[in-house]
Amino acid sequence: MQKSIVISTIIITFLLEGCLHKMTPLEKCNQGDTRACLSLGYSNNKTPVKANKAFERACLLGNQDGCMHLVYAYREDGRGTKKDIKKASYFAQRACKLGKKDACTMRTRPKTAEEIKRDEEASQKLVDCIVKIDKCKSKCLSNYNPNYRGSTLDVAQYQLNAGLCVQKCKTMKCF
Repeated sequence: MQKSIVISTIIITFLLEGCLHKMTPLEKCNQGDTRACLSLGYSNNKTPVKANKAFERACLLGNQDGCMHLVYAYREDGRGTKKDIKKASYFAQRACKLGKKDACTMRTRPKTAEEIKRDEEASQKLVDCIVKIDKCKSKCLSNYNPNYRGSTLDVAQYQLNAGLCVQKCKTMKCF
């Protein structure tokens, strides 16, 4: 009887020690816990290669944030990887499929010369339009100035006319 109590105590102690063993984030990550993989990636921020391995594991297990970390890592040099647009695109697509909306429209490649030219032309059109609106407002304010030579407008009438003119300028569309 005493022998069986001792054996039972040893078995229970052994089982409890095994149950009470706290797993490390690496062990949890290796067993498929994506939060542990992310935690491991964040904690390895001084060793980006290790961090990226943890983020990749999280991504492959279905964690969109792990994928996004890899998009940024591969899109830019110096984050534990060499620049690799194909890999950045792959991880962006994977994050998109996992539900990360930002990843669906993310630019993972540099702009082409044609895209840069198109953006510059659109920017110039916008600047030209804003200048045109500002000139319109200045013209309103100078044309209805009660202190202008020979003006017979009183201040209240000036404010009304100038205000209406400026409102008209604001309705001009730049697009």
